[in-house]
Order: sequence, then C-alpha cells, then structure tokens
Amino acid sequence: MHRTKTIEAFVCATIVGVTACTTSSGATASGARSSFPTPPAAAATYTPPANAPTYTPQASTASFSLLPWAGNPGGPYPIKDCSDAGGIIGASDPVALVQPHGLEVALRDYADPAHPRTVCRFSNNQIVQLIDSRHIVVVGVTATNLFAVVDLPELRHHWFQLPVAPKDWAVLLGVSPGLDAVAWLSLDQNRQVNIHITTSQGDQVTPAAPSPSTGGGRLAMYERAAFSPSGKYLFLLDRRLGGNNNLEDPSLRTLLILQGSRVLLRLEPPAGGWAVDGEPAMPLWSPISDTLFYRQNGDVWAWSPETGAAILLPKTAWCFPTISADGRYLAYGAPHSPDGTYNVYLADLRGSLAPQAIGKGPRNAPGFLNANLLWYRAWTQQTCTTDGSQSLLYDTTDGSESASSLDQVYNTWPATSSDYNGVDAFLAINGYSNN
Repeated sequence: MHRTKTIEAFVCATIVGVTACTTSSGATASGARSSFPTPPAAAATYTPPANAPTYTPQASTASFSLLPWAGNPGGPYPIKDCSDAGGIIGASDPVALVQPHGLEVALRDYADPAHPRTVCRFSNNQIVQLIDSRHIVVVGVTATNLFAVVDLPELRHHWFQLPVAPKDWAVLLGVSPGLDAVAWLSLDQNRQVNIHITTSQGDQVTPAAPSPSTGGGRLAMYERAAFSPSGKYLFLLDRRLGGNNNLEDPSLRTLLILQGSRVLLRLEPPAGGWAVDGEPAMPLWSPISDTLFYRQNGDVWAWSPETGAAILLPKTAWCFPTISADGRYLAYGAPHSPDGTYNVYLADLRGSLAPQAIGKGPRNAPGFLNANLLWYRAWTQQTCTTDGSQSLLYDTTDGSESASSLDQVYNTWPATSSDYNGVDAFLAINGYSNN
C-alpha cells in the first residue's frame, strides 16, 4: 500500500499564489472540489450528552501480546536512540511526533511547554502509529504484514503479524489505547474486504464493500482509522482510488463507526457517488470522550453513542482539525476569502462554540502540542515549487504568537489531529509503502 496526499489535502494546503499547480491526474488544484452544497434541512443541532463518560488520558501499563510473531525481524530499526529520555515518561504527559528544523524526527514531551524534552530520535520512516506517551507502532521490513508495538523509552519490541493467506492483502488500521485490540483490513482474491478487530477473545469480522479496480486492474484502498479514547469504538474512513490515476476519489468515501462487529454509523456514497464536498472527511476523536467529529456536506458534525450524529458547526469548510489535550479547544483551518487564503479558527467546546480567527494573516495546518500550545504554519508567498511558510506557536492562555523551531508536527497525544496532519502525512512525505 502506497500512501499519498489526496486531492483534498492538496487543496487544504493551497494557500496563496497557486494558480496552475497540477495534481498527477493533470487537474488544477484551484477550484477542485471547492463549493459546498446546502446542508440537510432535517439535520439536528448537537447537544453534548449530560451523562456521557469522560476519560483522563493515560498511557497503558499493559504488555501487548496479540498476534505474536516469533521470527527474527532483522533491521533496520526506526529508533535511533532514546538516550535523552531522562527517566520514565509521565503516563499522562502530552507528547508529539515532530520534525525539528535540521534534525531527525523526534518524539518530544510537552509536559513543561517552556522546556519540551526530546524523548527519542528516529532514523527512518517506519513509524505507523503513536499510541500514547509510552508506545508507538513500527512496521517491520523482513516479513509481510509485520509490525511491533514498542515500549518507550525501554525500546522493548512486541512483534506481531496480521494473519492472512499468502495471496491475500492486509492493512493495519491501528492498535487500541489499552493495547488489547488490533484493527486491520483484509482483502481476498475475490476482492472482498473485511474489517477485523482482533482481541484475546478472537477475531470479530465486519464485511465491507468490494474494493473497486483501478488502472490495470490493480486494487487499492486508502483508509484512515482510529480507536476512541475508551477503546470501545473504531472509526474507519475508506478512501478509495478512482478512475485510471493514483488519486483517491472523494466521491467514493465511506465512513463507518464500529463497536466490535456492530456498525453504529454508516455513511456511504449514494448511486453515482457523493456530490462535490458531500463526502465525509477528516474525522477525529475527542481525546477525553467517545465523541467523533467529522466534516460532511459543508458542515462539521459530532457523533457520540449517546446522541448519534448531529451538526456541530454549520457551513464550516474545515481542514486539518485538531483538539487540545484536555478536550477543550477545537482548532482548524478554513478559507476566509475568495483569493483562496486560509485562517486558523479556534472554538471553545466548553463555551459558546463560536469560532474565532487567530493569528495575523494566512494560517493553516494547526496541531495542538498539549492543552494550550497550538502549532501552525503562516504563509507569506507560495509557488508551485516552494510553500513560503513559517512555523508558529499560538498560546491559548494569553493569545500570544511566537516563532517555532519545528518544521512539521506529524502526530500528537493525547491531543488529536485529523488524518491529514498526523502519521499519514509523515508516511506520505517519506514515501512509505507496504504491499
């Protein structure tokens, strides 16, 4: 599987000065999927459930032991060192997978935001998931469908392998917060796709739609999935290729929310596919509750098991949503003028919910590092070959903005980021593939 930046992510990242940058299909980025249809007239307005459980994010103390693999994984290993850990990482310490300017990708501890601490350095692109402050998932290179949950900073590797027939295909979706479940996809030779949630009690399987064929008859899916903070629920955003190119077709997307093998929400394309910008996009869980936020039909929706789905922010064309580690603030990028420039908006999920633009000038691609520190990019001039961007930090406590030494924020915990500003972006930038 080869992961690339989709058309939507390309458009979300287009800020200033781009007039003729082309995608691999030859289509121009300007104007691509840029209008939003009228929202459904019968949509409800979201009201947070009064008695819904909330969680205090903490790194798991369990030892991962599912789907064990007893072979020799060999090298290379993605972790360069964890010598700067300075002792055990706090179980609730906020951490971020980042690219400091001029340095390797690093895992940093932001418990003390004034003095962030580098925990580990990584020498290549084998990281596929940041589970919590003490666990990551890496992909092996010596066997098919081989992965490991790695305990940090001890560097203990718990290798596991997805169990599929030799000619079938599998994709890892994620490991649960409690290290007690693995979600993955299988694709058999009849093009039947199954969603698996494997626990110590066995394998729960949910059939999905057959994968469409692309140019040359090749089968491919581009997906994003994550467990909720409690580990009880899993969302899967099926992003499939369409036509005879290597681009994901948003009109074919399906969003599922599962509890085991039970489907609680299914948003699948109608006949002929979704209308422009009608597809579900950029879902992310709250870090403190089993609430999923996503965009559809030009609105931002919220789903919880207690209330179902309802509109949270009407007529909001968001990109790169991110939620602070304490679950209070929601930030996102959105266009604010016809020239295609974006602003970053901040909404208080415990307050009025009225989003306010922050920063001065074009801003986009935000990502919370902890409860109050928000990283994003500012654009001064952009061409087809350079992005003309500057990294900045915004402090929600006083509204101040300062320069950042980080070139990129790939993923954060317990703060959450969308599918295009997390590990998927890290994999795409590094050209990761797993066939």
